[in-house]
Order: sequence, then structure tokens, then C-alpha cells
Amino acid sequence: ITVNATGQITDIELMNPGTNYSPGDTLTVTGVSTFSPYTAATVTVDNILNNVGNTVRIENIASFARKEYNKLYEITGITTQKQIEVTSIGGTITNPSFTGIGATVTNLSFGTLTGTSLSFDNSKFVYDNTVGIATITTTTNHGFRANNQITIDGSAESLYNGEFIVKQIVGLTTFTVDIGKSATSPTISGTVKAYTPGLIPQPGIINLFDENFGGRVLNVYDNLTAQLSSQVATLSIDEINIANLATLDFKIGDYVRIDDEIMRIKTTVTSNPVKVFRGLMGTKTSTHISGSVVKRVLVEPIELRRPSIIRASGHTFEYCGFGPGNYSTALPEKQTSQLTTKQQLAAQSFNSAGGITVFTGMNDRGDFFVGNKKISSNTGKEEVFDTPIPTITGEDIFSVGTDTGIDIINPA
Repeated sequence: ITVNATGQITDIELMNPGTNYSPGDTLTVTGVSTFSPYTAATVTVDNILNNVGNTVRIENIASFARKEYNKLYEITGITTQKQIEVTSIGGTITNPSFTGIGATVTNLSFGTLTGTSLSFDNSKFVYDNTVGIATITTTTNHGFRANNQITIDGSAESLYNGEFIVKQIVGLTTFTVDIGKSATSPTISGTVKAYTPGLIPQPGIINLFDENFGGRVLNVYDNLTAQLSSQVATLSIDEINIANLATLDFKIGDYVRIDDEIMRIKTTVTSNPVKVFRGLMGTKTSTHISGSVVKRVLVEPIELRRPSIIRASGHTFEYCGFGPGNYSTALPEKQTSQLTTKQQLAAQSFNSAGGITVFTGMNDRGDFFVGNKKISSNTGKEEVFDTPIPTITGEDIFSVGTDTGIDIINPA
């Protein structure tokens, strides 16, 4: 909430999506400090993003009988706060349930948005059945890259429905796909659409000079698609202009992908131009023409850690017993036998799964330990344990005359 010098609320930003507001709703602002006399502030919802027309992918329904529910769907409407209406993409469900498939088989399932659906301009569809290549024109800018896998559905001719590979980008609304060769070239009809199927394998080839980012790398879609309202003409400029920016929810820190480049918004978004960091996540800075599709993508941060290392100095291993923490056998009067060197070492330190324990200290008899070396307090004799010794597979290290100069206990 932004308040001016006279106490008037001049700007309000809703931070949480999914609030079930609709255009035309009037909201009263409460919960802020007020001083009499005052008038409660109100705001009116002008525009929302309801995701109708977006594609959602359902996965991980754990039932063989219901596995066909794991597929793409197009959102066609919003029923309630917890229900959406969808249309099956890629064929109907052959074994549908009209009462729900149950909470058990959907316990670990989830849905992810994959992008917006793209309608075909059927009058501009061209298919060459001798080579198997179809030229497709969409009614809006598509944003595909060569070697992307897409799903086409809605055609009355089954030949044109299915999953296909984008062969070439002709223009902002035109691209070619490999349909496959056919004996005939039927006229396309129906409400045909192209969809982004989500996180699936793509066939782009990596070569010595090109990582083929557009044809190999997949990004997690972050629920916002727009277009550039002007070109990005140079590699050094740090500004982009986005069409209809006022109705979109771009924030500082958002990552966006334009063609084969990932950028990050670096200042608060109020109006064009939008300030961005260029060429992030290993992508190359490049120019972009006006109308290029801008997709917000999700970049999840991860925390990297080094392997666990424990260092200790001056420890006293007093009455460790038969194993770490085994207090019932720790005191001498509770021990029925003399601990072997191996048992003593296991009681003092233990390495697991790549961890390293480095220590110095002595036991209850005054024997001194430095890493993997033991020095007897009585005789001064040194013993080294778990020391790697180079050998040839199958050889006995004691039969080949190996002289380490030390007594070896339990050679590794």
C-alpha cells in the first residue's frame, strides 16, 4: 500500500495470486491505521489472469487402470475456487470415471502449467505428403524453436493429430513440422491447436560450437506469456519493451526467456522500458525482433554444500566401550574382554559416505592417536592402520617384499 503526504492511499498491490477475484469486484481496504475523520479506501478489479486457454499436464497418477489420466489438458473454465474445467488433449479418456477416480491413486499426483495454447489458421496450412513436412501458421506468435516437441490436437483428420518435432522457424507465426509421409494430403479442418507438452525429451543435437539451447533445454513455465513491443537491436542494451505491460504481473527478480536467451528483471517494473540483466544461465546474448514471445520461467535456487568434515584436537577417548555411545560396556568393570585395536578405533571414529574424520587425542591408557597413527604410551611403538598400499590385483602384499617401515593393522 502506498500512502501520500495527506494520508490518501494512492497505490495497492496484491501479493498473493489465486484470490478468486473477478473483474468488476470492489474491495475495501482494512487493517491499516486510520485517524478520524477518514473514508475507507476501495479498489476495483479491472483485469485478472484466469489461465483459461492454458495447458496443464497431469502426472504421477499411480494406478494402471487410471494411467491414461496422465496427459495434457486445456483449461476451458473456472468452476469454483478449487475446480477447473478442462478438455482432454490427444484423445478422450477411454475408461472415464464420472464420480472421481479417488484420493488414493491421486495421492502423489500433481499438475503443472506448460504454456498457452496456439490456434491454427487452417486457411494457411500446407502439407507436402511426399516429404512429410507441414507448414503451420498460428493466429498468435508461437515462440517455438527448432527441435521443440509439440502436441497438435483438434484436427478432424487424425493424420495431423499427435506429437511432432518443429523442423524450422519461418516467422513469428509460422513454422514447419515433420508430420511424416502419407499417400494422401487431406484438407485440414476442425479447431486445431498446438500445445507445449511440458518437461519432455527433445531431439536437438549439441555440436562443438553450439549447445543448441533452444532445441535441448526445457524451462519450467512460470504462468506468464507476453510479446516484445519493439526490437532488441544490440547485445549491450539492458532494456526491453513489453506489449500490454500494464495488464501483466512482471516483478523485479523475475526470469524471462526470449528466443534462446534468458534475462532477469533488475528493477521495479512500473512502465516500459523494463531493465534486465542479459544472457543469464549460460545463454548467449542476442538480438530479438519486435513481436518475439516473452515467457516468464521459473529458476529455482539450490544450496551447494561440501562433504561433511569433522576435525578435533586434544580429545580424550576415555572408556569408549565396545562401540560409539555404548555406555553399558564403557567402564572397565563392565568389560569382559580386552578391546582389540580395531574395536578401539571403531569406538573412537567412524567414516561414512565420503565423510572424513581427522583428529588427535589419547585413550584412557595414554596411547596417542594422530589421524590413522597410534603411538603406544608404554613403548613408544608406532602403528599405522587403514593405510592404502599400491598392489597388483591378487597379490599378497606381505609376499612381495613390501617394506613400509611400520607395523600395519587391517590394511585397506
